[in-house]
Amino acid sequence: MSGIFVSIKLNLQKYSSFLEVKKSASNKLHHEQTLSVQESFRNDIVSLYGVIDDLGNPFLETSKDLLVLDSKNIVDISVVKTVNTIESLGQEQFEKYTKERLVDRTTSVFDTIKRNKLPLFQTPPPAKKTSTTDHKLMALKSNCSLFSRLYIACQSRDGNLDDFFRHENHAFPPSLSQNGTIRLGTKADLLSKCLERLTPPTDVKPVVSSVILDGSAVVNMLKPVNIKSFNEYALKVFIPYIQNIGKDVQRIDIVFDTYIDNSLKASTRGKRGKGIRRRVQDETNVPGNWQEFLSCFIFSLIK
Repeated sequence: MSGIFVSIKLNLQKYSSFLEVKKSASNKLHHEQTLSVQESFRNDIVSLYGVIDDLGNPFLETSKDLLVLDSKNIVDISVVKTVNTIESLGQEQFEKYTKERLVDRTTSVFDTIKRNKLPLFQTPPPAKKTSTTDHKLMALKSNCSLFSRLYIACQSRDGNLDDFFRHENHAFPPSLSQNGTIRLGTKADLLSKCLERLTPPTDVKPVVSSVILDGSAVVNMLKPVNIKSFNEYALKVFIPYIQNIGKDVQRIDIVFDTYIDNSLKASTRGKRGKGIRRRVQDETNVPGNWQEFLSCFIFSLIK
């Protein structure tokens, strides 16, 4: 990274001196040596230098994340694996091609080469999991095949057909599992059956000294309308909202959920999808799709 900074500074000095020389009518320059092209190229270098400079000292970076410079999006772990192994993979395939087609001549040079479908920076996020209908169809086909084999075996061995369907044949109990994952209840059923109104409604505002806010709910509720950066979002949207609520109380607590691995909360959160992680800094642009951005765990967004 330090070598990039030195190279950019040297190029800036070079092209700055070049732009000071006026173009002569008798000069026969390359089409990319014109004043407008070189000035545009210099502006690109300045922009790239500014983006890299905003990242700070590269030797102080403790994270192993790989991010896109312009959008600050943190790429998926599969893209990181591609970057780390693409050189060795290419060298291995080149040596294999040379040995099979040029040295040993066991394979024709006209044979097609298998394409590498490696995930790259522009690779879209992985597709969603199989739908519920597809899961039911797969389970139905599996049950039909299983029942047919069990029925034939039961007839050939003089089994008791009355007890044939008394036993569970699923890979997982349907009463506790749904498509291989834990079955979750419907919250709306609790409103009318379990959570009845315990206190009568009142118009009198209670006197409180402190307020506890759900941080995830607040961030999902406050959408960045006409906001460009995260710094602007904090100053114009989030902080004014907190100040407005706290003007009548003495203390405000903002809490966020912690999704422990292999917990009910984590499994529920995982079903909502996986968003694109982004390095959250002051001048980082706010993503256009706010809900997709927040589909990541809140604590991993600013990790």
